Amino acid sequence: MKQNGFRKKILTYLGEKLSLPSSIVPGTCEIYLCDNRTLYIDAHSGILRADSDCVVFRCAAFTLTIYGSDLLIDASTDHSAYVHGKIAQICFD
Repeated sequence: MKQNGFRKKILTYLGEKLSLPSSIVPGTCEIYLCDNRTLYIDAHSGILRADSDCVVFRCAAFTLTIYGSDLLIDASTDHSAYVHGKIAQICFD
């Protein structure tokens, strides 16, 4: 386990120093907000909550919480998902 954590730190450090895109650095999560009705998340670690007014994703370094109304997870895979509905607030914890 220690070796895996060390490897992740080295890759993150190199990614910052070489100005690599975040999608190359391990443990990063990409979020695209298309408008206040559609959000795409890639490389999440799991869905913690999915209600019509709140959707919560676990990411490597934070928890992403989406608040709104009529929220619906659409086209979900193990590591990516679309959230549709009226998005009112996005929180990073």
